[in-house]
Amino acid sequence: MKSSLRSNLLTALAFALVFAYVVYAVPFSEIDFSILSRGYFFILADNMLAGHLYLESPENTYDLSLFDHHWYLYWGPAPSLVIAVLRPIFLWLLNEHIFSLVLGLGSVLVWYRILGRLKEKGWVKYTDYERFLLVSFLGLGTLLYHATVQASVWFQAHVFVFFFFSLALGFALNSKKARNVWLSGICFAASILTRQSMVLLAPFLFLIVLIDLSRKPRDRKQQARSVLSFLGLMCAAFFSVFFYNKLRFGAWLQFGHDYQAQYAQYAERMARYGRISFAYLKTNVRVYLLDPVQLGLFPLRIHYNTAGNALWSYQHTVIIPCLVFIQSITVWARSKHRFNFKKKMKQLLDKPRSLLLIICAMGWISYFAFLLSLYSTGEKTFGGRYLVDILPLEFMIFVLTLDQLRSLPRVYRLGFVTMLTSILVHQLVHWNLIEWSLHIY
Repeated sequence: MKSSLRSNLLTALAFALVFAYVVYAVPFSEIDFSILSRGYFFILADNMLAGHLYLESPENTYDLSLFDHHWYLYWGPAPSLVIAVLRPIFLWLLNEHIFSLVLGLGSVLVWYRILGRLKEKGWVKYTDYERFLLVSFLGLGTLLYHATVQASVWFQAHVFVFFFFSLALGFALNSKKARNVWLSGICFAASILTRQSMVLLAPFLFLIVLIDLSRKPRDRKQQARSVLSFLGLMCAAFFSVFFYNKLRFGAWLQFGHDYQAQYAQYAERMARYGRISFAYLKTNVRVYLLDPVQLGLFPLRIHYNTAGNALWSYQHTVIIPCLVFIQSITVWARSKHRFNFKKKMKQLLDKPRSLLLIICAMGWISYFAFLLSLYSTGEKTFGGRYLVDILPLEFMIFVLTLDQLRSLPRVYRLGFVTMLTSILVHQLVHWNLIEWSLHIY
C-alpha cells in the first residue's frame, strides 16, 4: 500500500515538475485567447468541419502545396481530426500551445506507466525514484521538450507522433489482452496518418506485439484474431494515406510535394534526385554525426556548424547503449570460451527483454537510415526534429541498457549524471543563459 501510494505521489510530482517548466517556458503572454488559433492544423480542422480538405485563407503559405487554386497541408490529417473533435467543446481555449502542451505532458505520464509495465514484467529494476528521474529527463532533457515548447505546426506533428507512438508501444507491451492489440494498432495508425513515413516502423511494432502474444497460454484462435486485427488496422491506415492523397490531389501516390514551392537553390537537386536518394547521404551523415561541436567559455557557448548538428539531440541516450555494447565485447574478449554466434542468438531470442531491445534497435537504425537518404533532413533544413518520431524507440533502448549496467555501479551512476547534465544544458539554453546556435527547424 505504501509502495503504491509513493508511486502515485512520484507520478504526480513528475507530471507537476515537467508541467511547471514547460508551462513557464511557453510564451502565454503572447497568445491572444480571444481569437481562434490560426495554425495549419487548426485551420484544416475548421475547414474539415465545413466540408473540405484545403486551408482557406492561411496567414502564410510556407510549406503548403498549391493545387487547383487551393492551399493544402501535405502532412497527414490525424492531428486536425482530433482538433476537429475537440474544437466545438473547448472553442478558443484550445490553441497550438495548449494542444502541444497536453501532448507533451501526456507523453511523460505514458512513459511513467510504460516503465512500470517493464518493471512488472521483470525486465527492469528501477525504483520509483529512478523512474521519476527518467521521465523528468524525457520531458526536460530531450528534443521532446523543445518540440513541445515550439508548438508550431512542424513540431506539433512530431509531438503528436511521439505521444501516439508511445501509447502504441505501451499497449503492445501488454498484448495478452485483445483490446490492447486493437488500441496499439489504432494509436499507431494515428501516427501513420500524421507522418506517413512512420509506416516504416509498422513491422517492428508488430514484432513487439508478438513478443507478448507468444508467451500467452496457447489460445491459438485468440492469438490469430489479435494478429489479424492488428494487421487489418495497419492495412486500413496504409490505405487511408493513399485515399487521402486521392481526395486532395486526384492521384493515389501524390503526397503534395510536387506542388510545394521550392527555394531556387534546392529545386535543381530536387529535380535531379527527388526527395529520397543516397546522393544526400554524404551531407546528411556530416550533419548528423560528424560536424564538430565547438565549446567556448568566454562567453560560455556551444556552437555548431550552420547546417546544424543533431548529435546533442540524442547523444545522452546513445552514450549508455554504446557503453553496454563495449562492456559486452569486453566480457566476450576476456572469456576463455569460444564465441558461438548461433548459440548466443538462441539465448537472446529466448529472452523477451533481449528481443524487445533488438527490435527497438533495428527499428531505430532502419528509420535513421531513411533519414540519411531524405532531402529535407540535412540538405534543406536541420534534421534534429525528425528524430522526435523515433525517440520512443531510442528512449526504450536507453531504459533497457541503462538497467543492464547495475553490475557496474559507477557506470550506472554515470547514466543518471548524463541525464541531469542534459536537463541542465537544455534549460540553460532555453533561458538564454548560454549561447546556442543549434537549429532544430
